[in-house]
Amino acid sequence: IKLPDGSRVQGCFTAGAPVAALAAVALRSAWGEANRPWGVRLRERHPPRVLQEGQAISQDMHRSVVIVLEEVPDESALEAETQASATLTPPPASAEVPPPPPMPVLERNVSELQRRTLEAFEAHAFELAGMESQEAMERARRGEVAPPPSSVAQRRGASAARPVASPAAPQRPELQRTVSQEERRESQIQRVMDITGMLHDEALQALQDHDWSEEAAINAHFDAFMAESDSD
Repeated sequence: IKLPDGSRVQGCFTAGAPVAALAAVALRSAWGEANRPWGVRLRERHPPRVLQEGQAISQDMHRSVVIVLEEVPDESALEAETQASATLTPPPASAEVPPPPPMPVLERNVSELQRRTLEAFEAHAFELAGMESQEAMERARRGEVAPPPSSVAQRRGASAARPVASPAAPQRPELQRTVSQEERRESQIQRVMDITGMLHDEALQALQDHDWSEEAAINAHFDAFMAESDSD
């Protein structure tokens, strides 16, 4: 995701997730926190097209570059906001001259946009953690925060690598160590495949090249992809 100030952020989303999740990533970035835009529009670079808020992320957007454009309110929007603020102002309790109407509070529009986009983002994160769509949305609307994807992946990897107790006779120690190592490395390969979209052999090669460090293999893959996108 390329932001208006030239900085970039990266995110991984499953097909079918709302486009609003992309806007949430932009608003939660350092640029979004510093500028607090009135609104944002999203545009895909290749093929060039505008992404609508109600649109779903499709499979053909895999590894796409999305450009964020800041929206600036026009005079009609500011006038409507001023009228809405004046209508909501309570009448004075005494006969004194009422104070002038407050300036338009654009923060309400920003908060509403952020609330909807952040709810969609958190619901998507809950779904990645294994929850049903309805439960994920309910938790997001209650203001709950989903665990980060890295902690979910670590818990899944730990449960996959944990040996299962068996009432049968214990195996020889050498065989037990070999199976545990293969399972642990297969879990690492699967996590790299889920995050980057690599094939099995590509993920295996990336981990071997980086001494089986998942973070190093994933960062190297995205760095190479972003370098290729810049050259295009």
